[in-house]
Amino acid sequence: MRFAAIDLGTQTFRLAIAEVGTSGFVEPLGTYLYNARLGNSLIDGHLGPEVIKALKEIRERCESYQLDGIRACGTEAVRRLKDQYPSAFSKLVETLGQDIRVLTPQEEGRLTATGVRASLGVSRHRILILDVGGGSTEAIFCKDDETIVKSVPIGAVNFSRGGLSALSFLTTPPFSMAEEVVTTGGTATTLAAMIKGLRSYRPWEIRGLRIDRGEIEDLLTRLSSMTLDERRRVPGLEPERADIIIPGLEILLSALKFKGTSAITISDGGLLMGILVDLIKKELKDHAQLDWRRLYV
Repeated sequence: MRFAAIDLGTQTFRLAIAEVGTSGFVEPLGTYLYNARLGNSLIDGHLGPEVIKALKEIRERCESYQLDGIRACGTEAVRRLKDQYPSAFSKLVETLGQDIRVLTPQEEGRLTATGVRASLGVSRHRILILDVGGGSTEAIFCKDDETIVKSVPIGAVNFSRGGLSALSFLTTPPFSMAEEVVTTGGTATTLAAMIKGLRSYRPWEIRGLRIDRGEIEDLLTRLSSMTLDERRRVPGLEPERADIIIPGLEILLSALKFKGTSAITISDGGLLMGILVDLIKKELKDHAQLDWRRLYV
Protein backbone atom coordinates (compact mmCIF):
# COMPACT_ATOMS: atom_id res chain seq x y z
CA MET A 1 0.00 0.00 0.00
CA ARG A 2 1.18 3.49 -0.84
CA PHE A 3 0.64 6.67 1.14
CA ALA A 4 1.52 10.35 0.68
CA ALA A 5 1.84 13.31 3.03
CA ILE A 6 1.77 16.93 1.89
CA ASP A 7 2.98 19.84 4.02
CA LEU A 8 1.90 23.25 2.70
CA GLY A 9 4.15 25.75 4.46
CA THR A 10 4.66 29.50 4.20
CA GLN A 11 7.87 29.19 2.18
CA THR A 12 7.90 25.63 0.86
CA PHE A 13 5.51 22.84 -0.08
CA ARG A 14 6.78 19.34 0.61
CA LEU A 15 5.63 15.89 -0.44
CA ALA A 16 6.65 12.50 0.95
CA ILE A 17 5.54 9.16 -0.46
CA ALA A 18 6.08 5.78 1.18
CA GLU A 19 5.06 2.18 0.64
CA VAL A 20 4.10 -0.36 3.28
CA GLY A 21 5.30 -3.74 2.07
CA THR A 22 3.99 -7.17 2.98
CA SER A 23 7.08 -7.67 5.14
CA GLY A 24 6.01 -4.78 7.37
CA PHE A 25 8.77 -2.41 6.32
CA VAL A 26 7.79 1.19 5.52
CA GLU A 27 9.88 2.10 2.47
CA PRO A 28 10.43 5.67 1.21
CA LEU A 29 9.51 6.13 -2.46
CA GLY A 30 10.34 9.81 -2.73
CA THR A 31 10.43 13.20 -1.04
CA TYR A 32 10.00 16.41 -2.99
CA LEU A 33 10.35 20.09 -2.13
CA TYR A 34 8.82 23.09 -3.91
CA ASN A 35 9.72 26.71 -3.11
CA ALA A 36 6.17 27.98 -3.59
CA ARG A 37 6.36 31.08 -1.33
CA LEU A 38 2.71 30.96 -0.35
CA GLY A 39 3.42 33.71 2.20
CA ASN A 40 3.51 36.24 -0.64
CA SER A 41 -0.15 35.46 -1.31
CA LEU A 42 -1.10 36.95 2.06
CA ILE A 43 -0.40 40.43 0.69
CA ASP A 44 -3.40 40.53 -1.66
CA GLY A 45 -4.92 37.04 -1.67
CA HIS A 46 -3.54 36.25 -5.12
CA LEU A 47 -1.96 32.81 -5.60
CA GLY A 48 1.30 33.39 -7.44
CA PRO A 49 2.54 31.30 -10.37
CA GLU A 50 5.01 29.44 -8.11
CA VAL A 51 2.12 28.31 -5.89
CA ILE A 52 -0.03 27.13 -8.80
CA LYS A 53 2.91 25.36 -10.46
CA ALA A 54 3.84 23.56 -7.24
CA LEU A 55 0.28 22.45 -6.55
CA LYS A 56 -0.11 21.06 -10.06
CA GLU A 57 3.19 19.19 -9.87
CA ILE A 58 2.26 17.69 -6.50
CA ARG A 59 -1.13 16.62 -7.85
CA GLU A 60 0.40 15.00 -10.95
CA ARG A 61 3.05 13.22 -8.93
CA CYS A 62 0.51 11.83 -6.49
CA GLU A 63 -1.68 10.61 -9.34
CA SER A 64 1.29 8.81 -10.90
CA TYR A 65 1.85 6.75 -7.72
CA GLN A 66 -1.70 5.32 -7.48
CA LEU A 67 -1.96 6.02 -3.77
CA ASP A 68 -4.07 4.19 -1.21
CA GLY A 69 -4.12 7.15 1.15
CA ILE A 70 -3.15 10.82 1.10
CA ARG A 71 -3.22 13.68 3.58
CA ALA A 72 -2.53 17.33 2.84
CA CYS A 73 -1.99 19.73 5.73
CA GLY A 74 -1.52 23.49 5.91
CA THR A 75 0.17 25.57 8.59
CA GLU A 76 0.41 29.30 9.41
CA ALA A 77 0.12 30.76 5.90
CA VAL A 78 -2.76 28.43 5.02
CA ARG A 79 -4.49 29.29 8.31
CA ARG A 80 -4.27 32.98 7.49
CA LEU A 81 -5.23 32.50 3.84
CA LYS A 82 -8.38 30.63 4.82
CA ASP A 83 -9.36 33.36 7.29
CA GLN A 84 -8.47 36.41 5.20
CA TYR A 85 -9.00 35.22 1.61
CA PRO A 86 -11.52 32.33 1.51
CA SER A 87 -11.71 32.35 -2.30
CA ALA A 88 -7.94 31.97 -2.57
CA PHE A 89 -8.07 29.08 -0.11
CA SER A 90 -10.79 27.43 -2.22
CA LYS A 91 -8.55 27.79 -5.28
CA LEU A 92 -5.71 26.21 -3.32
CA VAL A 93 -7.88 23.16 -2.59
CA GLU A 94 -9.26 22.99 -6.14
CA THR A 95 -5.80 23.16 -7.76
CA LEU A 96 -4.34 20.53 -5.46
CA GLY A 97 -7.36 18.29 -5.97
CA GLN A 98 -7.34 17.26 -2.30
CA ASP A 99 -8.99 18.40 0.88
CA ILE A 100 -6.54 20.44 2.95
CA ARG A 101 -6.50 19.89 6.68
CA VAL A 102 -5.71 23.24 8.27
CA LEU A 103 -3.70 22.37 11.36
CA THR A 104 -4.06 24.22 14.62
CA PRO A 105 -0.74 25.07 16.30
CA GLN A 106 -1.42 22.24 18.77
CA GLU A 107 -1.98 19.71 15.98
CA GLU A 108 1.09 20.98 14.13
CA GLY A 109 3.19 20.60 17.27
CA ARG A 110 1.96 17.07 17.98
CA LEU A 111 2.69 15.91 14.43
CA THR A 112 6.10 17.60 14.41
CA ALA A 113 6.97 15.77 17.64
CA THR A 114 5.85 12.50 16.03
CA GLY A 115 8.23 13.07 13.11
CA VAL A 116 11.16 14.05 15.33
CA ARG A 117 10.73 11.10 17.67
CA ALA A 118 10.54 8.66 14.78
CA SER A 119 13.61 10.18 13.12
CA LEU A 120 15.90 10.49 16.13
CA GLY A 121 14.50 7.71 18.29
CA VAL A 122 13.96 10.04 21.26
CA SER A 123 10.97 9.19 23.38
CA ARG A 124 10.96 9.40 27.14
CA HIS A 125 13.25 12.19 28.37
CA ARG A 126 12.26 15.85 28.36
CA ILE A 127 13.01 17.50 25.03
CA LEU A 128 12.24 20.88 23.52
CA ILE A 129 11.64 20.93 19.77
CA LEU A 130 12.05 24.24 17.93
CA ASP A 131 10.54 24.56 14.47
CA VAL A 132 11.34 27.90 12.83
CA GLY A 133 8.96 28.15 9.90
CA GLY A 134 8.27 30.85 7.36
CA GLY A 135 5.27 32.36 9.13
CA SER A 136 5.54 31.12 12.71
CA THR A 137 7.83 29.44 15.20
CA GLU A 138 6.69 26.48 17.28
CA ALA A 139 8.20 25.41 20.58
CA ILE A 140 7.14 21.88 21.54
CA PHE A 141 7.86 20.44 24.96
CA CYS A 142 7.76 16.65 25.08
CA LYS A 143 7.90 14.38 28.10
CA ASP A 144 6.73 10.78 27.80
CA ASP A 145 3.32 11.06 26.11
CA GLU A 146 2.84 14.71 27.12
CA THR A 147 3.17 17.38 24.42
CA ILE A 148 2.82 21.11 25.12
CA VAL A 149 2.94 23.52 22.19
CA LYS A 150 3.49 27.26 22.07
CA SER A 151 3.30 29.02 18.70
CA VAL A 152 4.40 32.61 18.07
CA PRO A 153 3.69 34.47 14.79
CA ILE A 154 7.29 35.23 13.88
CA GLY A 155 9.05 33.34 11.12
CA ALA A 156 11.77 33.63 8.51
CA VAL A 157 9.39 35.31 6.05
CA ASN A 158 7.48 37.69 8.35
CA PHE A 159 10.53 38.46 10.50
CA SER A 160 10.97 41.50 12.73
CA ARG A 161 13.64 41.89 15.40
CA GLY A 162 11.06 43.48 17.66
CA GLY A 163 9.12 40.24 17.58
CA LEU A 164 11.98 38.20 19.06
CA SER A 165 10.88 39.13 22.57
CA ALA A 166 7.88 36.85 22.03
CA LEU A 167 10.27 33.95 22.57
CA SER A 168 10.88 34.92 26.21
CA PHE A 169 8.39 32.25 27.33
CA LEU A 170 11.25 29.77 26.83
CA THR A 171 12.65 30.95 30.19
CA THR A 172 9.57 29.59 31.99
CA PRO A 173 8.30 26.04 32.73
CA PRO A 174 7.75 23.64 31.16
CA PHE A 175 9.97 24.80 28.27
CA SER A 176 12.83 25.78 30.58
CA MET A 177 12.81 22.24 32.03
CA ALA A 178 13.87 20.52 28.80
CA GLU A 179 17.05 18.46 29.02
CA GLU A 180 17.76 18.52 25.29
CA VAL A 181 16.90 20.96 22.50
CA VAL A 182 16.16 19.70 18.99
CA THR A 183 15.40 21.79 15.93
CA THR A 184 13.64 20.75 12.75
CA GLY A 185 12.25 22.38 9.61
CA GLY A 186 13.81 24.25 6.71
CA THR A 187 15.96 26.62 8.76
CA ALA A 188 17.34 23.71 10.79
CA THR A 189 18.18 21.40 7.90
CA THR A 190 19.65 24.27 5.87
CA LEU A 191 21.83 25.22 8.85
CA ALA A 192 23.13 21.67 9.08
CA ALA A 193 23.73 21.42 5.33
CA MET A 194 25.77 24.64 5.41
CA ILE A 195 27.79 23.51 8.43
CA LYS A 196 28.58 20.26 6.58
CA GLY A 197 29.15 22.04 3.26
CA LEU A 198 26.78 19.70 1.41
CA ARG A 199 26.43 20.41 -2.29
CA SER A 200 23.64 17.84 -2.51
CA TYR A 201 21.25 17.20 0.34
CA ARG A 202 21.94 13.94 2.21
CA PRO A 203 19.65 13.57 5.23
CA TRP A 204 21.69 10.81 6.88
CA GLU A 205 24.60 13.25 7.21
CA ILE A 206 22.63 15.81 9.20
CA ARG A 207 20.27 13.60 11.21
CA GLY A 208 21.29 13.89 14.86
CA LEU A 209 24.05 16.41 14.10
CA ARG A 210 25.04 18.42 17.16
CA ILE A 211 25.82 22.11 16.50
CA ASP A 212 27.24 24.57 19.03
CA ARG A 213 25.62 27.96 19.41
CA GLY A 214 28.97 29.57 18.60
CA GLU A 215 29.02 27.82 15.22
CA ILE A 216 25.61 29.29 14.42
CA GLU A 217 26.74 32.78 15.48
CA ASP A 218 29.87 32.53 13.31
CA LEU A 219 27.85 31.34 10.31
CA LEU A 220 25.32 34.14 10.78
CA THR A 221 28.11 36.73 10.89
CA ARG A 222 29.61 35.33 7.69
CA LEU A 223 26.28 35.23 5.84
CA SER A 224 25.39 38.76 6.96
CA SER A 225 28.58 40.09 5.36
CA MET A 226 27.63 38.61 1.97
CA THR A 227 25.49 39.99 -0.81
CA LEU A 228 22.37 38.07 -1.78
CA ASP A 229 24.11 36.69 -4.87
CA GLU A 230 27.06 35.52 -2.78
CA ARG A 231 24.74 33.73 -0.34
CA ARG A 232 23.07 31.94 -3.25
CA ARG A 233 26.40 30.24 -3.94
CA VAL A 234 27.01 28.99 -0.40
CA PRO A 235 27.19 25.15 -0.32
CA GLY A 236 24.22 23.73 1.55
CA LEU A 237 22.06 26.83 1.08
CA GLU A 238 19.33 26.51 -1.52
CA PRO A 239 19.37 29.67 -3.67
CA GLU A 240 15.63 30.14 -3.03
CA ARG A 241 16.34 30.40 0.72
CA ALA A 242 19.16 32.92 0.44
CA ASP A 243 16.90 35.84 1.33
CA ILE A 244 15.31 34.25 4.41
CA ILE A 245 18.09 32.20 5.99
CA ILE A 246 19.46 35.13 8.03
CA PRO A 247 16.15 35.89 9.80
CA GLY A 248 15.60 32.16 10.31
CA LEU A 249 18.96 31.81 12.05
CA GLU A 250 18.35 34.96 14.11
CA ILE A 251 15.10 33.47 15.42
CA LEU A 252 16.81 30.18 16.23
CA LEU A 253 19.70 31.91 18.02
CA SER A 254 17.33 34.08 20.01
CA ALA A 255 15.41 30.99 21.11
CA LEU A 256 18.62 29.29 22.23
CA LYS A 257 19.69 32.36 24.21
CA PHE A 258 16.35 32.58 26.02
CA LYS A 259 16.56 28.87 26.78
CA GLY A 260 20.19 29.17 27.88
CA THR A 261 21.28 26.31 25.61
CA SER A 262 24.80 26.06 24.23
CA ALA A 263 24.14 23.42 21.54
CA ILE A 264 21.32 21.98 19.51
CA THR A 265 20.52 18.68 17.75
CA ILE A 266 19.24 18.62 14.16
CA SER A 267 16.32 16.43 13.10
CA ASP A 268 15.54 15.97 9.41
CA GLY A 269 12.25 14.35 10.42
CA GLY A 270 9.57 16.82 11.46
CA LEU A 271 6.08 17.83 10.44
CA LEU A 272 6.08 16.14 7.02
CA MET A 273 7.17 12.78 8.41
CA GLY A 274 4.83 13.21 11.35
CA ILE A 275 1.90 13.62 8.94
CA LEU A 276 2.98 10.52 7.02
CA VAL A 277 3.50 8.35 10.10
CA ASP A 278 0.19 9.48 11.61
CA LEU A 279 -1.67 8.78 8.35
CA ILE A 280 -0.27 5.26 8.02
CA LYS A 281 -1.04 4.42 11.64
CA LYS A 282 -4.63 5.57 11.25
CA GLU A 283 -5.12 3.70 7.98
CA LEU A 284 -3.60 0.38 9.11
CA LYS A 285 -5.02 -1.32 12.18
CA ASP A 286 -1.93 -3.53 12.55
CA HIS A 287 0.51 -0.59 12.50
CA ALA A 288 2.17 -1.81 15.72
CA GLN A 289 3.88 -4.50 13.61
CA LEU A 290 5.40 -2.02 11.15
CA ASP A 291 9.13 -1.40 10.90
CA TRP A 292 9.90 2.30 10.28
CA ARG A 293 13.71 2.09 10.10
CA ARG A 294 14.00 2.20 6.33
CA LEU A 295 11.85 5.33 6.14
CA TYR A 296 14.77 7.31 7.57
CA VAL A 297 17.64 5.78 5.59
